[in-house]
Amino acid sequence: MARLLSKKVIGRRATVNRTGNKSSGKVKAQELYNKATYLLRVKKQNQVNVLSDIPVPQSTDYAVGVYIKTSNKKTIHVTIDAEVFSSNEWGIDHSIKIKIDNDWKIAGAFVSPKKNISKMRLRFHFNNKGNVYLWGYQAGTIEDLVPSIEKDIREQDPEIDEEKLQFILKTLVQKNRLKYIETAYLDHENDHLKNSAGLTSTSLKIQCKYCTLCERLLPVVSFHKHSMFASGYQLECKGCKNCNINPKLNYLRTKQQLLESSLIRREFEVLAKENEWVRKNPDIIKELFNKFDNKCFNCGVKVDRRTGHVDHTRPLVALWPLDKHATILCSQCNNEKHDKFPIEFYKDKDKRIKLANITGLSIGEIEETKVNPSVLKIIMRDVNNWYKQLKEIARRHQDINKTKSIPDRSFRAVARRVKKLNGVDLYELYQKQTGRSFPGQK
Repeated sequence: MARLLSKKVIGRRATVNRTGNKSSGKVKAQELYNKATYLLRVKKQNQVNVLSDIPVPQSTDYAVGVYIKTSNKKTIHVTIDAEVFSSNEWGIDHSIKIKIDNDWKIAGAFVSPKKNISKMRLRFHFNNKGNVYLWGYQAGTIEDLVPSIEKDIREQDPEIDEEKLQFILKTLVQKNRLKYIETAYLDHENDHLKNSAGLTSTSLKIQCKYCTLCERLLPVVSFHKHSMFASGYQLECKGCKNCNINPKLNYLRTKQQLLESSLIRREFEVLAKENEWVRKNPDIIKELFNKFDNKCFNCGVKVDRRTGHVDHTRPLVALWPLDKHATILCSQCNNEKHDKFPIEFYKDKDKRIKLANITGLSIGEIEETKVNPSVLKIIMRDVNNWYKQLKEIARRHQDINKTKSIPDRSFRAVARRVKKLNGVDLYELYQKQTGRSFPGQK
């Protein structure tokens, strides 16, 4: 059994979660663990290493994967072949090229063999030297999530538009499943690394947590960060979140939730004078798509005006407006980036340099994390007046009762960023400037 980092329970799951999936009761709490890993020394360029064979049951679709990282911030380029054993011989079914670094990531492939296979394995071709750490080597059948998710959606919304439903199933479920290999529900904890040649057990530890939906113990890199939870991560792994929960929940957001989100965004846009700039540059969207060659900058998939999104390269919540420095992303990458700064989302230095070259921002601007100083200066000059502006924007809506909480939420979102990035407490500044406590909800 893995050694506990702490016996303190940092989160407890419900009997039935928010998507209606019933808990098996096996996972009683969210806990962080340390797991031992294996070391592979890459001593020369073009070194080839083959991990052990993994038996697989008779099926049509499989996944094989392993968590992998380097040491000391070193970067290694590697080609990974997914090999299958069929008709008494090994053959390469799928190959990928990736760049691994000091952050844990999963490397593997989905396989749809034409013949029945009995074993799978991974073959690594390393382009340069260094130490490589591995954890959770596993293979197995792929679970088809579409039937159960379609059933759930139809029960929740019997009158759902069929075209919309098919988009959800094909894009948000099937396409995402290919991106998040964890959705194959491989049991990474019981891996096959101890049977592989050339590996040595090491004292390096990998921090893991349980997913409340699939109930697997996974490295924390498999979870989105979330400050609301004590662990600092969301309850569900990225695979479950993006391929199970989001498809069933996001399109069901209530009109009130959509209204609140749009008004908060509207308040940020007004503060950053975003719409004013866009009106003066009506061709900017077309120019941005052309600049990025109609491709998602992050994953490279082809996009158009319907499937692509214009991303605030630096986040709107930090009061950076949409301008000529924006980035084109696909819907999935845009959702993942959310309100992150470029250096928080694009971990690869070369990718950030490329983004700087395309957007026209300097590499310093791409890598800094700060609130827009020109807008922040206006806010700090008179915090009370800014709060009044937020309330006025919300008041313009025809149903004031539905929007009365929006100014406080907008104020709170900006205040949180300003305190974190600039060390300034806007609530204290409000009290200092007005001589009274902040009247809204903090």
